[in-house]
Amino acid sequence: MNPEPDVVLVHGLWMNGWEMGLLHYRLRRAGFRTWRFTYPTRQATVAANAARLHHFLQQHGLTDNLHLVGHSLGGLVILRFLHDFPQWPVRASIALGSPFQGSQAAKQLALFPPTCWLLGRSLPEGLDGTGIRVVPPGRLFGCVVGDRALGLAQHILHLEPGSDGVVTLRETYLEGTQLRLQRPCGHLGLVLSRAVTADIVAFFRTLTP
Repeated sequence: MNPEPDVVLVHGLWMNGWEMGLLHYRLRRAGFRTWRFTYPTRQATVAANAARLHHFLQQHGLTDNLHLVGHSLGGLVILRFLHDFPQWPVRASIALGSPFQGSQAAKQLALFPPTCWLLGRSLPEGLDGTGIRVVPPGRLFGCVVGDRALGLAQHILHLEPGSDGVVTLRETYLEGTQLRLQRPCGHLGLVLSRAVTADIVAFFRTLTP
């Protein structure tokens, strides 16, 4: 078994993983060997990207002492991966601001052809809320959510009260989790927050052997 735990970071919609650079650095400082998985957020479905994650883990030989962290859409990719590849020995996973119940913001954007095009194939069985919404039995899974509606999106989108500016608190509920924490962060702030990094480290160290 690898003496140094591996953490794979899975970014969100329209991102490429560089926005998770600070989280990557802090997790390395905390003693984790950290990787960034990049995938086509618009051009492929959540299921297809879960299969890409499977191939990424195979390619890099990440089979022991493995943890997963997903931001926004990345959390949906991780949850689908855990369902589709139950044989993979992931010790624990955590999602940051992931809309497991569907995204009001995405549904609003989908009403208009130009903005629907921006969502691509992330919508069906993903951001539309028709995908998987329960943690597989025996899996350790946590959620950290934000409750500060920051950024321009809050002035454009019509969201119900209680959100991180992009995803509402209600949308982040997931059946079968062992951890749910609410932090004073905006949507992108979840990957920048030092406190959220500490939450991730504590969850992985407490719930895994």
